[in-house]
Amino acid sequence: MESVRRATQKDMSGIMGLMAKGVREGLLVRRTKADILDDIRDGDCFVFGDRRIRGMVFLAVYSRKIAELRSLYVEEPLRSRGVGGMLVNAALERARQKKVMEVMTITNRAKERWFGRFGFKEELNDFRVAMFLRPTDT
Repeated sequence: MESVRRATQKDMSGIMGLMAKGVREGLLVRRTKADILDDIRDGDCFVFGDRRIRGMVFLAVYSRKIAELRSLYVEEPLRSRGVGGMLVNAALERARQKKVMEVMTITNRAKERWFGRFGFKEELNDFRVAMFLRPTDT
């Protein structure tokens, strides 16, 4: 039975394949092989699938204060079947193990409510604000 597990270097080609699909669909930002290998070595990449990788998520730990949940992707036939939730829960458990204070994610409005089920919320207040810059526009 397929399950969520920590990725190993043997999963690299499957992860790169999913990454390419997600980039083509406009759902993911391309990441380098070196970045992905670093996350695998740190134990911060989780995959779904035994023989074939069918879902993935990364936890980018920037410091004990903050980490980012990123590159969540599940193949189309498995979407809305709980696989994404299992991947998110595995990454959040890893953040707890590392005693990370906050985990953020960047998503689109369509997925905002979905991430809210895990406790994520938009925080724009006097203390925090998400700011973006497109260097090509300046």
